[in-house]
Amino acid sequence: MKKKFELFLIFSVVVAVFMSSCVKNDPVRIAVIISSTGSGSHMSETTDGIRLAAEELNEWGGINERPVELIVRDNETSQEKAVELFNELEQEYNPEIYITALSSISLAIAPLAQQNKVPLLCLVSSNTEITKTGDCIFRFYVSAAKEIPPIMYFIDKKRLKNVAVIYRNDALGIFIMNLFEEAIKAENTVSISSFAYEPENTDIGKNMDDILKAQSVYVVGYATDMSDILIQLHDADYNGVILAHSSASQTQVRELAAADGICCSAPIIYNSNYSYAAELKDKFESEFNTPLNHYGANGYEAVKIFASLMEGKEINREEIRTQLSGGFVNTGSLGKIFVKEGSRDFDFELMPAVIKNGNLSYE
Repeated sequence: MKKKFELFLIFSVVVAVFMSSCVKNDPVRIAVIISSTGSGSHMSETTDGIRLAAEELNEWGGINERPVELIVRDNETSQEKAVELFNELEQEYNPEIYITALSSISLAIAPLAQQNKVPLLCLVSSNTEITKTGDCIFRFYVSAAKEIPPIMYFIDKKRLKNVAVIYRNDALGIFIMNLFEEAIKAENTVSISSFAYEPENTDIGKNMDDILKAQSVYVVGYATDMSDILIQLHDADYNGVILAHSSASQTQVRELAAADGICCSAPIIYNSNYSYAAELKDKFESEFNTPLNHYGANGYEAVKIFASLMEGKEINREEIRTQLSGGFVNTGSLGKIFVKEGSRDFDFELMPAVIKNGNLSYE
């Protein structure tokens, strides 16, 4: 009887060790529902940043000795496709956390994530309404409100009296347009006119006569949109002050002849003297042979922050929610980020900068 009991104990220990080993080596699944095609195809840099961070973590042993497994799907910049993918991934993989990008896509997926009690980390999403969906929703990107102070800085500095706002007719553009209108009303010395363009059509020709009359223009949109609009303004010989959303700080916009002299809001990552950014820039460009931008940095830093917060913790949906909302301080390529306990918005700062010969000169 004693021998049987001893055998039972040995068997129990072996099973426990085996089960513990299985849990330890089970991958941490991160589902990434992001645009690779469609109007949000510029999110490919964000995906690259996510991949780079995951590769580094796995080289170092993963998170708590569990490898990081990325499950990446293209939402085609379609809210309907994003919803479809979420439901498929939830059923097939049941990942510990989801990552997505763009305000419109984030707003579409957020209710599903909240319903399923799974953490959703929204990148390149400036609309702060996203996190109001519930306690499972987190947003890591500069908020739309932070776009406005650098632009108001230039309006005051250059003593501008009227601004024509050319904005993308979607969640991003409308939200920033409304914030800008509120800021202008507070100044009470500047008049504005507004011209919306559709995401699939950046032609502003029908409004060009009115735009050319404005002392300044403020362009709000993604980098691809911005490039098209700046070229149109350049070809029309617009000679006023051009103000621009932070998308203008990206390389593909800065290198345009039409972008020279533009005043924009910009993250610190493009400051060549900022060592954290320089370190990531070298790794990113070596890996992908493409310039690092703040979209790529957003993806990279998101995964690194997640991994840092989960170090030594049990990795499950509930614990991830607890850690992401517990408050933290992080210093990385996007600057120092302070997040108060209970906050689910992880902002970084923007500064006023001028594009000069393809580079940014910070004010």
